[in-house]
Amino acid sequence: MYRPLVVSLLVLCSGWLTPAVAQEATIDATIKAVRGSVDSATLATLLSASAEQHVMAQRWQLASERVDEAIGLAIKNDDENALKSSLMTAGKILNHLRGDAGNEFYLSLLKKVGDKPKLRVTVLKTLGQQLLSSGDVVASIGALQAAYAEVKSSTPNSEEAFWVGYQYGQACVLGRLFDLGLPALKEARMLAIELGRNDLASYTNLPIGNACLTTGEYELAEDVFSKQLQLAIESGKQAAIDQAIFGAVSVLLRRQKLETVESLLNKALAGGDEADDANRLAGKSMAQTQMAQLAIANGNPGHAAEWADKAAASKIAMLPFLMRFSVGAQSAMMDRLAAAAFYQQAGNSDAAIEAADLAEKGYQHAVRQAQSLAKQGIGNLDATLTAYSEIPSSLSAIRQQILVDANRSHDALIESERGRSQAQIDAMRRNFELAPDDTATLTLEQIRELARQENCTFVEYSVIHPLDYFTRTALGSRYAISRSNKLFIWVIQPSGEIQFKQVTLDRDLSDLVKQARDVVYPPKPQHSSNTNNSKKKQTAPGAADAATEGPDAVQRLSRILIAPIENWLPEQADQEVVVVPHRELFAIPFAALTKSNGDRLIQQHTIIHAASIGAYKLSASRRGTAGKLKFDDILVVGNPKMPSYQSRPDKPAVPLSELPGAEREAKAIAQMLGITPLLGELAKESEVRSRMKLAPVIHLASHGLLEGENVLSQPYLSAIALTPDEKENGFLTVSEIMRMSLEADMTVLSACDSGRGKISGEGVVGLSRGYLSAGVPTVVVSLWPVNDQATAFLMVHFYDALKKGATKSAALRAAMLETREKFDSPKLWAPFTLYGVGH
Repeated sequence: MYRPLVVSLLVLCSGWLTPAVAQEATIDATIKAVRGSVDSATLATLLSASAEQHVMAQRWQLASERVDEAIGLAIKNDDENALKSSLMTAGKILNHLRGDAGNEFYLSLLKKVGDKPKLRVTVLKTLGQQLLSSGDVVASIGALQAAYAEVKSSTPNSEEAFWVGYQYGQACVLGRLFDLGLPALKEARMLAIELGRNDLASYTNLPIGNACLTTGEYELAEDVFSKQLQLAIESGKQAAIDQAIFGAVSVLLRRQKLETVESLLNKALAGGDEADDANRLAGKSMAQTQMAQLAIANGNPGHAAEWADKAAASKIAMLPFLMRFSVGAQSAMMDRLAAAAFYQQAGNSDAAIEAADLAEKGYQHAVRQAQSLAKQGIGNLDATLTAYSEIPSSLSAIRQQILVDANRSHDALIESERGRSQAQIDAMRRNFELAPDDTATLTLEQIRELARQENCTFVEYSVIHPLDYFTRTALGSRYAISRSNKLFIWVIQPSGEIQFKQVTLDRDLSDLVKQARDVVYPPKPQHSSNTNNSKKKQTAPGAADAATEGPDAVQRLSRILIAPIENWLPEQADQEVVVVPHRELFAIPFAALTKSNGDRLIQQHTIIHAASIGAYKLSASRRGTAGKLKFDDILVVGNPKMPSYQSRPDKPAVPLSELPGAEREAKAIAQMLGITPLLGELAKESEVRSRMKLAPVIHLASHGLLEGENVLSQPYLSAIALTPDEKENGFLTVSEIMRMSLEADMTVLSACDSGRGKISGEGVVGLSRGYLSAGVPTVVVSLWPVNDQATAFLMVHFYDALKKGATKSAALRAAMLETREKFDSPKLWAPFTLYGVGH
């Protein structure tokens, strides 16, 4: 009787007082008053509620203490429901802590369980589910994998084993670890059949089919979805039929079996007609979305737009009336976005603009929701905003097309700026403590004035696809490649004049970019053993291939990107050209592109890069005013004692390889500048973090770990490898860097692939962005794995030029030209690029 009475009084008192602060005070006061006088179950409930309130207020230490005690009591009482409730809060805390602190908290929870297998599975499974819903797929996979191993050992032929295997498989598929996820899902399916639970077996078909869609195993995906549809029809449940049709159509669209698609969608639209049934409306909205995709695949953008509008209306109608103007806008934004692209293709600019505006309202609501959830410890805000970045990017492309078609190319430039690097700009604004107006999209006059002030030439590219990102994904690469894309290029000269060029592309640009990169840096390089230090030019591995294949791919790309604007570039080689790439163009070494006379671009121009003109302006506001870099307290790190790295959850962690070349590089730079570098054991992450805060220049020569094909190396876990210590694990991640406030005027990341990252509508999300967002105005990074000997040569010349008074951009150009004299392959002299400001 006492327990519900206390909880009821708690809720009542919380209602009398004001919102969150009063509720926290009430709960904590109640805990203090009743501790020792109530049963442990009641105390656990109060502690869990208190932890949740501290999470809302972002008091993570207090939240951890409360939930830790609550979980201990729930385990002591063998109260599984109370344990699950507390673990939901623990998952939010883990999502925020991450890294070493998160691992310590996670392990402390498991220690409390001891040798109780059932409770151990409950802890692991619940944490895994919560972490997955919070967006931390990496930690979720780890927890669910441990739960999967535990349940297979203790109760292998049980319904619990099915659910854990199913959830683990789903998490792996979301993490793009298909070789782990698919077997787990298939094993769960077989177990369900052995248990006589065909209803459970049917749950696995959708994730298996979706995984096969992603891996391109379309035939297998079609077979799985076909079986799912048959099971759904046998069940007679319309919601199950709708889901199965959606999956089947997803693969049939990619296989271009359009007649079958139409037949299935007509069945989905005809089935049931309960206007007030949310499940039925959900099924119809999915079918309407795919009807729009079918119509555009058949070349009818007008009909596609109509279907997309119907889908949006259905999604809004599913919601309670009061939610339709907020949540409804978010749920319908993908269909509104698609409708805008379809209307634009159909030549109905007014309808396209209206649909785009509605889609943007939905996007803004989604951003506000992500911000609210982040405050509650749910999700990673910067990662979420980057995931959403395809929406403003696609909206921007649609609006740019409309404006260019109306001969308003200058206005299209402003729209191009609006659609790029917004998540980075938001992060910079937060870190620089600027008012929102300080990062609003620049006006034309502000862009002109910036070019005049900086005495530079901005070159902004925008890759324009005829369809929005999500429709292109749904229809598959074959359809996307068959559509003609466009390239918009703006050149803003130091005089303030703005030039514009539109290029129609007869092929997919990403394919050509890949070919050019493969020429400059062959996919499977074999490192040269040549250690000759003479002035004789050295030929890079793969250079023979480049000689035969290279010129064609690189020159074709140069004809698209450089030739149309060549006459607008500055005549003076020392005048900076600020390249603002877009999408796949971020992967290009612009320095290695050629002009019409055959010269490499670097021979005639000083090139730097920026995510947007707006981001460049913010970086410019952070540079030092002394006019010359300070080298007294420069931080130089080389070849740390490498941490162990787990590249996959099914493989043990192994130490990263040593980098003796990076150590030689660090020693040579330090000797030149008269400083002591941090090498080997001395390059502890805690020490580097501390020194970074005040260092005027940061030079890190170590491994750079980037996002790959699976989520274990996702963008915000991209990291520089350092020496582990008692506090840190040795991986300085992008997320951690972005939360720092740095005083450095330049950071040099002399590491493998340090300039690469996930390329999206947002731009490149990787190590360079982390330092730019933390306040460093200039970041030098590499676009591919670097060669020790060539890099050491280039970096010594780079710092020598800086020491003599050259600007950062001029010093890098001079070093690249010197390196080109010694090493003839662009693979060796062109990997480095400068982001931010060059002087």
